[in-house]
Amino acid sequence: MTIFEPNPVVRPTGAEAGEFLDEAPLSEEHPAGEDPTRRPTGSLPLESTPERGDDEELPADGFAMLEHDHREIERLFQEFQREGGDGVLRELCEHLTHNSQREEAALIPVLRRDVDGGPQLAERMETENSTLATMIAELYDSATPERIPELVEALHGAMVAYTEALTSEILPSMRASGVEPQRLATSLQAVERP
Repeated sequence: MTIFEPNPVVRPTGAEAGEFLDEAPLSEEHPAGEDPTRRPTGSLPLESTPERGDDEELPADGFAMLEHDHREIERLFQEFQREGGDGVLRELCEHLTHNSQREEAALIPVLRRDVDGGPQLAERMETENSTLATMIAELYDSATPERIPELVEALHGAMVAYTEALTSEILPSMRASGVEPQRLATSLQAVERP
């Protein structure tokens, strides 16, 4: 039994995935190895995240954009826990899917190419994104109404662990390697919603 009808998932490739990523690394040397745009990492408090309208401008800093996306996902999880509903669940799954697509198309190639230890971090991200995609597919395809809360709770737990790894390890490694936040933002914005 299908709880809601999914939108088709389109994985961008080639030019759709931001072909300019092949042009040059997103990093640049900074004096004494310092990145002047470096921000402190840590948890992403939900209470500091306003609800975002479609007309709200996204941050011009790719790191801030990713952190914003993960706060929005957390807000949707909390909204589903409070209110339930197919609409919230559909929005949550679509947002998770788009976030994964953006990371696969824009973040993971930069991580592999420009960050010390990046190939291992990229592999970890791909594995975790694959796990999240499998959990979302189960919600779309095989969840009965009584199993949905259990599946969403498991998906939430996986997403919290993934966000912690992203904010405490992956993004700091990218900052330390000199990945340029503005170029990362441009690359992330190039990945369209399905």
